[in-house]
Amino acid sequence: MKKLVILLLLLDISLYASAKSELINSIIKLFTQKDNVLLYVDDEYRPKGDFGSFILTNNCQEADFYIVNKITPYFKSCLEKNSLVMATNYKEYMKYKNILGVIFWQKGRLNIIFRQKRLDELSVKLPKAYDKYIE
Repeated sequence: MKKLVILLLLLDISLYASAKSELINSIIKLFTQKDNVLLYVDDEYRPKGDFGSFILTNNCQEADFYIVNKITPYFKSCLEKNSLVMATNYKEYMKYKNILGVIFWQKGRLNIIFRQKRLDELSVKLPKAYDKYIE
């Protein structure tokens, strides 16, 4: 019985990681038309292995899309340079108005929010399926 519970727990964790990766992949594809997207992910959320069809970079100056938890002094120059930034921390999203959106967990549920003003500035029109995530 103990082995079954552990197996189910590991399966659940694996499915969660896969779903999260697929969600992030689909969001990035909404905003970039390039085949080889350079993706900057800060240390806290940096995946250990493959991250879909994107190329991970450690240099935020060369990235096309950013996923960050905390805006560090190092990252501030990239934040000014690039507009395709998704946060994973709601407080950072609220603090920096040029962040495009946020993906975060709250009360066991995944939440996604896109900032309408930022979408308008970038002239981005999301598919209807994403309307419920726009504020």
